Amino acid sequence: MHERSQDNKPVESERQRAGTASCAQAQRRRVSRPPLLALLAAVSIALLLLPVGVMLWVLFRPPPSLDLIRLWADYQLWDRADSGLRRYLRRRPEQAEALMLAARVAAAKGELERCVRLLARVPSSSPLKCAALVRQGQALRRIGYGRRAEEVLRQAVRIADQMGPAGIDMGQTARGELVSLLRLENRIDEATELLWQMYPSHRAKWRLLIAFLRIRSGPIQPDMALGRLERCVELDPSDLDARRAVAEYLIVAGELDRAEAEVRNCLQLSPDDPASLEVLLDCLVRRRKWHEVAKLVQGHTDALASAKALRSVGEWLMETGRLAEAEERLGKSAELDPTEPQTFFLLGRLIRRFRGREEPRRYMNRFKLLSEQREILQRYCRTLVITDPREWQPPSPEQCLDLAQRCAAIGWKKVAREWLRESLRQQPDYQPALQALAELDRTGTLRPPLAKRVPDSHGPAELPRSATMPTPSLPAATAIDDRLPGKQADR
Repeated sequence: MHERSQDNKPVESERQRAGTASCAQAQRRRVSRPPLLALLAAVSIALLLLPVGVMLWVLFRPPPSLDLIRLWADYQLWDRADSGLRRYLRRRPEQAEALMLAARVAAAKGELERCVRLLARVPSSSPLKCAALVRQGQALRRIGYGRRAEEVLRQAVRIADQMGPAGIDMGQTARGELVSLLRLENRIDEATELLWQMYPSHRAKWRLLIAFLRIRSGPIQPDMALGRLERCVELDPSDLDARRAVAEYLIVAGELDRAEAEVRNCLQLSPDDPASLEVLLDCLVRRRKWHEVAKLVQGHTDALASAKALRSVGEWLMETGRLAEAEERLGKSAELDPTEPQTFFLLGRLIRRFRGREEPRRYMNRFKLLSEQREILQRYCRTLVITDPREWQPPSPEQCLDLAQRCAAIGWKKVAREWLRESLRQQPDYQPALQALAELDRTGTLRPPLAKRVPDSHGPAELPRSATMPTPSLPAATAIDDRLPGKQADR
């Protein structure tokens, strides 16, 4: 027994050693497993947090500087500039310079609606508010919102006038845009008034004088105007001025049925609008609807008191045989507007029928003079071709004198005097201009111009954007297109 127990001891010790070794291995495996699990857990957490981190980086990373974004815009990297400005405006949503630059980029990309919204966000307290309103008005015009553009531009004019000398350039640009808009809508008197407001402080006065000739010597061609005005009416059916202008251009184009329908739509918006009643009267007279003309005149005698309305009434009375009343109305029309050739033509016809053949000669002579001088001025305006505005040259002193004589012959004495002064600005000792100015101040008239002389065609370019008047030479901050230097355009 004692020997057997001693024999079994080695076996037991071997088993113990094997068990001890297996326990040690298991322990080593247990010790090495936690780092591996931790590593796997860390990788899983990192993968889960990576999108969150990327999102937080995108949201909270600092935006590029405004100078860098402006540089991108100068190099026409519009998408990169747009992306940078969106990030910048998330941090500083009311910074005026960033909003102006963003509007410039949006306009360059053709996103004019967004351009308008960005400019509307410029704070009223910002010194750039006036420039923002001018750009907003330009963008609204390009889209086709005529009435909204007029409201915005008139607000810009008020702010510019309050700014004093610092607002002169912006005020000139806003008034220039308004003149183009009013010219398109055939609101000639309002456009002329704005031109004279621009005149004292304008650096190139001859440009405004040529704009006056364009506005007064004849209307825009209907095929140029109707598309833009119909777009305005489509976007804003309640735009009374655009609708009325559509009717007027349709009359010029000879589409009297459409013109009458359009002007009656105007009267539905404003039944007592004198300008719309005047256009309807003109349309009815041209269509020889004498019964409807009689009803219109009897119902709106006070509203139909302008020179144009009196001329239409006089023509109606003449065609219906009421010659004495026709002479009275046409004579009053000629007193209100002595520069309209058609009035003197009708007076000549009337007097010939009413009194004989000799008396109407003076009216027909006046008609021929006005028609001839207007035609010459129209031809002169048509000689102006599209060039770089920086290359525009004023008419020579001789041309200024010729234009002054023609304006005086028509009856535009103020414009004639300014053409003579323009001639003397270029050549202070130009004796014919000095003599003509003294004659105009003394007698109120000038000697007749040479019969068929037309000034040479080296003057200013065709009018940009509106084909109605030259844009004043102003800093680049007045435009919204993508061709302007960034720092000037945005500051």
